[in-house]
This record gives sequence, structure tokens and C-alpha cells, in this order.
Amino acid sequence: MVPSSIVYPAVILAAGIIGVIYYGLDLRGLLWRSFVRTCHENIRAKMIKPYHSDPAIRELIDHLTDQEVMRIFYHIVDNDSSLSDQAHDVRLNGAILTTIIDSILILLFFGIAYVVTLRLTGLTIFQWCALGVVALQPLLWVLKGQVSKKHINLENEQLKVIEQLHSDRVRAQLYKLVLLRGGISPSDTHFEPNNQCRDQANSKPISN
Repeated sequence: MVPSSIVYPAVILAAGIIGVIYYGLDLRGLLWRSFVRTCHENIRAKMIKPYHSDPAIRELIDHLTDQEVMRIFYHIVDNDSSLSDQAHDVRLNGAILTTIIDSILILLFFGIAYVVTLRLTGLTIFQWCALGVVALQPLLWVLKGQVSKKHINLENEQLKVIEQLHSDRVRAQLYKLVLLRGGISPSDTHFEPNNQCRDQANSKPISN
């Protein structure tokens, strides 16, 4: 049996190594990236695709990258105080969600470490620690699902405001992207934006 005077420093060292591996390999991304894709597709579907019927920008919409979609989204959010206030709630919810994801994965590592240490030392404290990890995992997964749903709901509230108040601005930014890509000319007969749309497209560039 390994002496406890060796076990405890070894556990602390293992915790540090696990932290370095977790950060270095971006293991959070295993669960986070799929959720981010879901958010991006939700924004694309509700903010961009309604303009797909416009022949002048249909091809652009089909080839927009996630980065371009999000630039348009953030451009509008940053220029509306009510949407910016809602964005604080979205960021807070996102921070809670990433904390839950971190807890799920890190506790999984520690659960394995506890089982190995239990086999090496026979100390019952590690048995209770391992059981605690097993008990927490279902709770964390339920919390992850609930917080994820809340995040989408908060995002949908922003998209409703954009649809109601900023449809011209979205269309203007899409029009500007087409112009930047040389897809149409301002005199294209298929697409004649109103004066407000033209003014918005020419006044504020989409920031990177």
C-alpha cells in the first residue's frame, strides 16, 4: 500500500497535470463547439434565411460563413441599447454553461483518478470521492440541458427584436456584402433597396 505522505502530493500534482492537459487540448470544445454551432444555425435561420427569396442576395445567403453571420448579428446588437442589455444576460448564461461543461469534464478526470488512487492506497476517502463524482454527473447533465435551452430562448428574444425593428438594417448589411463581393451593382433591377437601406449600408461598416 502506498503511504499517504506520497499519495496526497501525488494527487495535487495530478490535478495540476489534468488542468494543463484540459486547457492545452481545449477539451471544453468537445461539448461546447456543438452548442455554438446550434446557436449559429438558429441565428442564421431566423435572421438571414427570411431574405432567401430575394434573388439579388439569395446566392450570398447560401454561402455566408458563420463568421459573417455573427458579424451582422453583433453589429446590430451593439448598435441597439436594449439588445446590448439583453446581451449581458446571454453572456452570463454562457458563462454558467461553460462552467457546467468544465465541471462535467474535470470531474470525470478526477473520478478516474480517485478510482486509481483507491486501488493503490485502499483509503476509503477516495471511494467516497469517486461515488460523489458519479452522483454529480447526472445532475450536471440535467443542468447543462436546462441552461442550454435558456441560452437559445434568450437568443430568440434578441432575434425577435431584430426582426421587428432592424429588418432594414439586416437587409442593408447583406446588400453591402454582395456589393463588396462584386455580385451586383446598385442599379441591379432585381434589387432596389429603399433609401433607408442604402443609407444604412453605406454608413456603418461591419467590423471584424
